[in-house]
Amino acid sequence: MINHQVSVVIPCFNRLAWIEASIASAYGQTHRPSQVIVVDDGSTDGTWEHLHMLQRSRFPELILLCHKDHINCGENVSRAKGVEAATGDFIAFLDSDDLFEPEKLERQLRTFEAFPSLVLCHTQVRVIGDLDKATFFESSLSGSPTTPYDFRRQPEYLKRCRICLSSALVKTTALKRINFAFIPAAMGFPDFLCWCLLAAHGSFVLLPEALTLYRVHPASHTSSLSVYGENLSAPDYFVRSLKYRYATIELLMVLLVRSESWRHSLRVMAELFENLRLVMIAYLWDPAPDPTDRNGTHTVPVNSVVRALLLPFKLTRIGQSLWNKLIRPRQ
Repeated sequence: MINHQVSVVIPCFNRLAWIEASIASAYGQTHRPSQVIVVDDGSTDGTWEHLHMLQRSRFPELILLCHKDHINCGENVSRAKGVEAATGDFIAFLDSDDLFEPEKLERQLRTFEAFPSLVLCHTQVRVIGDLDKATFFESSLSGSPTTPYDFRRQPEYLKRCRICLSSALVKTTALKRINFAFIPAAMGFPDFLCWCLLAAHGSFVLLPEALTLYRVHPASHTSSLSVYGENLSAPDYFVRSLKYRYATIELLMVLLVRSESWRHSLRVMAELFENLRLVMIAYLWDPAPDPTDRNGTHTVPVNSVVRALLLPFKLTRIGQSLWNKLIRPRQ
């Protein structure tokens, strides 16, 4: 018998087509959550009214929240509002277009009981929606160890996130310690930032079963940052790639100022310099070249100030590479 209480937090904005199924998957768990909290982020498509209808007719225990004057504050602010209202021992995140398999929470809670040092348990995902991208997203969200692991010691830490937000069950005490409600993230990766901060307080583990159904569609936030499988013109590819890079820089800057040790701060700073270097290099490429340019170089001349900035960034990259290859493996 599992006695732990779970709060499910669902931020929602204009998800009339999918929100009912998401809520139903949360309530349909073999371990029923103690709270399902939906935070509407100023929906304008009838979602807010539909949620009240669902509360009256199907889910009487559903907790509905919104922002003052029903304004739109962004997904992360809405998620933080839900976390503040959560009273469970564990918090499960669920995006309003994703679904839980019935045994998800029970399996995760049993894993927490088996490994007390855990602060986060996530699962494999199965893509629904745009199945043409299923292979890409399912592979990119897999590969983490299926035994307790140190997130910060993963080879691609700070470069890519292999944890689907809707698959994560997090220990509430650990989440409160990182002041989740006050993590600023304007550009794009608040979940990745949360995992990076949370990793200082315990281990993570991946359940190898696909217990989370991850919906891929053109209106999703992930799709707005991804260039995979998109038939983009050169200028559009350039803009979307820069948007992704700026979101990464924001993540690294917030993580840098909140880092709890100087060693970790240096590591984050090195990765920040590398991303700044890549942004500067991107601006040295002309995404709309002159059609009369027969040489095909399409580059902007590099002035001395830019060279002076690129050099230390490049040296930092070389130093980071040597550290990863020669020093870290010996530790």
